Amino acid sequence: KEQPTNGDLPKLTLDEACVIFYKRHAQYLSRPIAVLRNLNQLKRQINVTYLTDITPQVITQMVDERKRYVANATINRELMVLSSIINKCDLWGYEAPKIKISRFKLKEKAENIKYLDSWETAQKIIDNAQEHLKPIIYTALYTGLRRSNILKLKWQELDFVNNLINVKVKDRTKDGGKNLTIP
Repeated sequence: KEQPTNGDLPKLTLDEACVIFYKRHAQYLSRPIAVLRNLNQLKRQINVTYLTDITPQVITQMVDERKRYVANATINRELMVLSSIINKCDLWGYEAPKIKISRFKLKEKAENIKYLDSWETAQKIIDNAQEHLKPIIYTALYTGLRRSNILKLKWQELDFVNNLINVKVKDRTKDGGKNLTIP
């Protein structure tokens, strides 16, 4: 790492920035191995020495190259890791490029919605299921709730008078999730 001169911020190589980011932040996330994979991929794809050498052209080139091999969602995850590195390094007092990475995000396919093509298929699943699993399967089929939401249901969330389920589900846009009422 170069020493700061005349009050300048310290300048990091891309490798140093990745190591510092992982040690100070990413290792404590819920999926540190996935972040590590993204860091290694970024280091292979971004051919610069210093973090400050990352320009919009470098990012565009990386995105164009990655589009040939992986899905847009994968590229977007890698871009968000790069954005985190840049933001954290800036926050921690290192010299960082002033680039808004989110403008390079690609359109992703809509979430893959899975459904059964007929009630006969559902009935086969129910008929072959163990007895204690049948209420869970019925609840999933009739409400569309995810397994984790069904298994975490509490009695106070069930309204038998109005035939409703009031459950809190995860939501990226709302801290603590959102309330959902299902007939």
